[in-house]
Amino acid sequence: MLRDKYGRIVTGIRISLTDRCNLSCFYCHREWNIGHGELNVERITQLAKVASSLGIRKLRITGGEPLLCDDLLNIVSSTSPFFEEVSMTTNGTMLKDLASELKRRGLKRVNVSLPTLSPERYFSITGKDLWGDAVKGIMEAKNAGLCPTKVNMVVLKGVNEDEVERMVDFAAENALDLQLIELQPIPDDKADVFRRFYRDLEDIEAWLANISKEVTVSGGRVSFRLDRHGNEITVTTVRPHGNKSFCSACSRLRVTADGKLKPCLLRNDSTVDLKDAHDFEELRECFLKAVSLREPYWK
Repeated sequence: MLRDKYGRIVTGIRISLTDRCNLSCFYCHREWNIGHGELNVERITQLAKVASSLGIRKLRITGGEPLLCDDLLNIVSSTSPFFEEVSMTTNGTMLKDLASELKRRGLKRVNVSLPTLSPERYFSITGKDLWGDAVKGIMEAKNAGLCPTKVNMVVLKGVNEDEVERMVDFAAENALDLQLIELQPIPDDKADVFRRFYRDLEDIEAWLANISKEVTVSGGRVSFRLDRHGNEITVTTVRPHGNKSFCSACSRLRVTADGKLKPCLLRNDSTVDLKDAHDFEELRECFLKAVSLREPYWK
C-alpha cells in the first residue's frame, strides 16, 4: 500500500497514451506536453505491473484523446489483468465502433466529455463538427455494457451554463450518470480563460439537492441520486478549485505521454522522469519517489 506523508493512500493511476487530440476545446487544460512522444504497449504494461505490485488497484486511460492511439485495444488487454478496474476518459467521437471490443478486452467503464447538447455550440467549443459522433459513442458505450457510462460536462459561464437541467434530463432519459465539473485553472496556462468562463456550482448543487432522494458528500465531490424520467441516475458535482477536501482525498498518480510520473495535476515541479528507469526495481523506486513528493495543492 502506497501512503504519502499526508496519510493519503494511492489506489489509482492515470496513464496518458498520447498527447494528440482530434478536438481543440478552448478550455482544455492540456495536462500533457504536445509533441513529446507516446509510450508503447510494452512500457505501459511494465508500468502496470509495477503499479499493481505496489497496491494500486485502478487504472484510468487518458490522453490527449486515447482513441487516437493505434495500440489502445492491446493496451487494455495487457493491463486489465493487473487491476480491479480499467476505465477510460475520452471525447467519444471515435468510440462507436470500438466500444464493444474495448469491453471484451477488459475495459470496465468510460467517461465521455460532452460540453453541450447543441451541435452548433459543440462546434464553437471544440472546433469540430463531431457532436453526433460523440453522442453515438456514448450510446454505444452504454449498449456495450461499459457501466457506468458517465457523461462529463465542464460548466462554463456564458457558454453552456443554461444547459445544466437539459443535460440532467438527457442523462436520465438515457440512463447515464453525469458529472458536472467546475473549470479548473492550471498555473501559468490560459489564466484568462479561467477568469472569463469559471462558473461556481453552488446554486446548481442547491437545485439538485431539492430534486434528489439522496445526497452524498465525499472528497470535494457531491453525488445526488435522482429518480427522473423513469430512471435512477447519479449526478455528481466536481469542485476542485480552492477545495482542500478535494486535494485531501486525492488517491492518484499520473503518467504523462512522454513518460513522466506526475504526483499532482496542478504542479510541474515534482515530476519524476522515468526515461532512465528500465527494469522493475528501478521503476518501483521511481513510484516510491513520486509518492514521497505528493502534497495537496490546496491546503
